[in-house]
Amino acid sequence: MRIPGAERAVIAPEELRDYLLDESHDVGQPKARFFARLGYDRENWQQLGADLRNQHLILDSAREVPSTWGRRFILEALLTGPVSGGLVRSVWEIGHGQEVPRLITAYPIGHDDIETA
Repeated sequence: MRIPGAERAVIAPEELRDYLLDESHDVGQPKARFFARLGYDRENWQQLGADLRNQHLILDSAREVPSTWGRRFILEALLTGPVSGGLVRSVWEIGHGQEVPRLITAYPIGHDDIETA
């Protein structure tokens, strides 16, 4: 299944720049190190957003899971960055009463220490 409203999905700059790509962030640091290996950093955060949009949101393989806050969708696929690629799980949510999904988080598949961070 494709995420409903994927073409209008919201990817907040601060989610990318100030969390997923911030190597000094207490919680996001392991994720930032992973994304740096793919070629992303705080200066090219827009590229990560574009790549998630163009490589993940186009997929028909979203898995829907229950959420207290709305409908949550999980995509697992290769993400090819400026330098290399890796398997990434991206999590999207459509809040109660909303129609547009938003990025909740993204992290490498198979790294338990990063998934819970």
